[in-house]
Formats: sequence, C-alpha cells, structure tokens
Amino acid sequence: MLFIISTKKCYPQKAKILRCDILMVNLERREHMHTVQILLNTKACSQAMEKRFRAMTHIHNVCVKHGNKLLSRLEHDKAYQDAMEKRLEASKKLDGLQQKVPSNRKEERELEKQVTAMEKEIKSINQVLNAIRADMGLSKSGFESWLKKCGSRFSHLASSQQVQAEAGRVWAGVEKVLFGNGAKLHYKKEYEVTTITGKSNANGAKFHPETMTVEWTGLTLACKLPNRISEQRYIAEALQGTIAYCTISRKMFPSGWRYYALVCVRSDAPVNGRTSGKGPMGIDPGTSTMAAVSNEAVFLEELAPRVPEYNRQIRDLQYRMDISKRMTNPGKYHEDGTINRKNHDRWVFSKGYKRMRQELRSIYRKKAAYIKQDHEERANRFLANADTIYVEHMDYRALQKRARNTSRKEDASPAKQKDGTVRLIRKFKKKKRFGRSLNNRAPASFITILKRKAGLLGVTVLEIQTRTYKASQYNHVTGECVKTLLSERKKEIGGHTVQRDLYSAFLIQNPSDGLAVPDQQACKKRFQNFLQLQERLIQTMKSTGQSMPQCFGF
Repeated sequence: MLFIISTKKCYPQKAKILRCDILMVNLERREHMHTVQILLNTKACSQAMEKRFRAMTHIHNVCVKHGNKLLSRLEHDKAYQDAMEKRLEASKKLDGLQQKVPSNRKEERELEKQVTAMEKEIKSINQVLNAIRADMGLSKSGFESWLKKCGSRFSHLASSQQVQAEAGRVWAGVEKVLFGNGAKLHYKKEYEVTTITGKSNANGAKFHPETMTVEWTGLTLACKLPNRISEQRYIAEALQGTIAYCTISRKMFPSGWRYYALVCVRSDAPVNGRTSGKGPMGIDPGTSTMAAVSNEAVFLEELAPRVPEYNRQIRDLQYRMDISKRMTNPGKYHEDGTINRKNHDRWVFSKGYKRMRQELRSIYRKKAAYIKQDHEERANRFLANADTIYVEHMDYRALQKRARNTSRKEDASPAKQKDGTVRLIRKFKKKKRFGRSLNNRAPASFITILKRKAGLLGVTVLEIQTRTYKASQYNHVTGECVKTLLSERKKEIGGHTVQRDLYSAFLIQNPSDGLAVPDQQACKKRFQNFLQLQERLIQTMKSTGQSMPQCFGF
C-alpha cells in the first residue's frame, strides 16, 4: 500500500496534469497544491475498471487518428507551406539584421527600423498561419469540441471533463509536432493508458474525504487506509484543504492491476516533522553519482545502486519471452533468426508469454518505484545538513545524445586478419555517451525531487554558473584552472590528496557573490574541515565494507 505526497509549481487555471504524482503551484495567486495517492478497493468491480480504461484507450486513439489526419492535411496545404517558407526567409533576414554591428548612431536607428519592420512582417505571417490552423480545427478547443461526439458514446464510463482532459493530452503532442521536435502522434495499446484525469471534483471521479470514497459514473470505490496509525494521521493531515480534482491511476502487479486515487489538494503539503540543517552545501551531480559537501558531512553516493539487479531480471525475462514468441510463431522468422517482414499473419502469444509480459510490466514498475524512493531518501539526508544548497547545472539531455564527431583511439590494438596475420590498428571510439546511465540512475529526477523538498522546508537552492565556475579544474590554493582527464578521480591540492567529485562539491559549496567563480578565501577557511570529513567518510566506508572502485579505488 503506497501513499505519496508530492509538490511542484503549476498553473491551475490550465487544469491539466501530465504526471499525476506532482504538485502544482499557481505563481500569480501563490496557491499551493499537492497530490495524495490512495489505494482503492476494486476487488468487486475490477472488470468495470478495466472496461473504463479500455474506453479511454479508444478515445485516445480516435483523437490521435483525427490529429494525424489534420496534420497530414496541413502538410499538403499550399497556402500554409508558402506562409511557412515566407516566415523562414523572414526569420533568416531578422537574424542577419540582429547580428549587424552599426558603426554610428544613424546606422543604428536605420537598423532598428529594419528590425521592427521585419518583426511586424513575421507577426503578420504568424497570424496567417494561426488562422489556417484554426480553420482546420488544429487547436485545443477544436480537439475538445470534436471529441465530444466520440465521448458521448462512453458517457456512462467517462465524464465529459475526463474526455476533454484526454483531448488536451493529445493536443500537447500535436503542439510538439507543430512547434517542437515531435515527428508524429502515436497510438497507445490498452495497457499503456494508466491514468484517467479530471478537471474538477464535481465531475468525473469525485473524491469524498468524509467517507474516504470515490464516486465515478455509477461506481462507488472505497479507499484502503494503511494499518499504521501514524500513516493514517499523515493522510488525514494531507487531505486538509480544498479538493481540486481526482485522478484514477493504475499500476501493474504480479497479481494484476491495482487502482489508485490521486487526490489533488489545495494546501501546503505536510513535512512529517522533518527539519533542515544549517550552513551551505555544495552538490556536484554526475550521471550515476552525487557528491555533496556541507559543514557537517560529506556524501559521495551511487544513485539507485540496486538498479542492475532489476535490469538483470528484465533481461532474463525478455530472453524467455523471446524464446516463447519464436516457438509459437515459427513462420514469422527466417532461418537465420531475423523477423520475416513479408509474413503478415497475426502474432500468436501463449498463456505463459502473457504471464511473463505481465511480470515484466511489474518489474518495470518496481524499478521506477525503487529509483524514486532512493532519490527521496537521499534528498532527505542532504536537506538535513544544510539550509542553503548550491548545485551545478547539468544538461542531461545533451549528455544522453551520441557524439557527433567520429574519432579513433590513441592506442593501437591487435586485429587478426583473414590470412592469419596480426596487424595493429587504431579502432574507432564509440559514439555512445551516458544514455544508459541516465536511464538507470535518473539524476535529473533527483535534482527535481531535491528542489521540491527544499521548497517545503524553506531551503534555498541556487545554481552556479557552470561555464565560468569550472569546479572540475579550479585549484583554490594556486587560484589556477588545470584540465584533468575524466578517468583521473583523485587530485593533489596543497599537498593533500582529495577525491575529484568531493572536491568539486567543496568548491561549489563556497561560491562568490555572483555564483560565477569559487570564493578562494572561503575555500581556504573551510579546507581543513573538508579534509577531516573526507577522511571520516573513507574510514566509515572501509569499516563497513563499502566499496566504490570507480571513485575511491577500493
């Protein structure tokens, strides 16, 4: 039984949830909101619940089909494409004008006039594009009104607001295709739809805190409270406030689907007696580790260390599923084991395969839950040692991409030739970067959780200017920046050996006023304390049998 309280900034006037386990805050009205996840008792109506999610899957796919049709029409619309070409040309001219450097005041005024005229032209072109899209029905309101016809067929299963919310989700995908990096809209399989979202507590799934029940289009679902009295009190405290809306969510377990009510409440989330520490803390985030330094303790921890165990279970189960699928579909494969694309027969799956597929979804759920729990606990430990946190900004999206340039390794490797001879060659370097580590460890998620929890406890989180700070290169004793290889995990600072990541976190802990460079005097003042804390950490790890060869060498 899982109860989750979480908070985040949001805009309630848009009344939309993309992830149902986050809190939202209206910055203008300063309205704080949080969500409470409560297990539902659906033993007597499990088939009815599955029927509702099948209906929502159909609604989603119908809306996706409509969106793809409109996008295809837009792609072949000559007036729209001509306007797009004009806007592209105008944007290029505007960029060229903005890059010009006038030599005198007269040229500056003339350049300003040209820039203003070009901006007006782009604005008028955008108005034409918006009008074409609106005429076709490519808008959020257009999607919602169009989906009313399909939604009316399922009015006994899903409310009008729930249908509108699903239309809003599809429209978010359309916006990515139109204005972002999206390629096309994708259909969803039945098990991929895991949430049904509402907009208010007066329509759709209505949560009643007095009776702890959810009323949803003819169904009355009772909530399962935890056995512990402390958890019951915590839930009661978290539900103190105005109920904004209720979302129905489901998660896969080995025994089947379990359903939850995600109740969004307009109030501050309880902190459960946690308090923050005192003093500054510096955090040096990595792809798989987090290094943190405060005045009281230092941390160098591996994010979600048990993830490889889950990956091993997933790999073994996928291997068994592949064997089962090949045995039940021999005609779908060539003799060499590759898939026969010319065979258009339906895939046949055994009962054992279906059970393994259900187990696989359960393992993925456990893995995600474990990563989130590990991040939550680590964030609590960090916040207990600081009232101000300085963190280095990391562009994880860039780190997960493959390298652009092709290069060879410096050292030559022996390669056996067809005639039996051995020749030394310089192999190409792999273009893979940190995509797998980021997927397994989710460091960006940890930073998000840390900031959310810090806001609840009143802890300030500030980001340093990474380009100028150079925490991995700076030496506070000499005041110089020296580049080091990524493989070098230790550094010599003032005659002392320090761990590279911990030392970077130490530098981040002591920034200047502008957060642009480290404060050299503050670093010198706190350096001896840092050395003592580092030595204490190493001795504790050795005494308890902990090892991190990639960081400490043991």
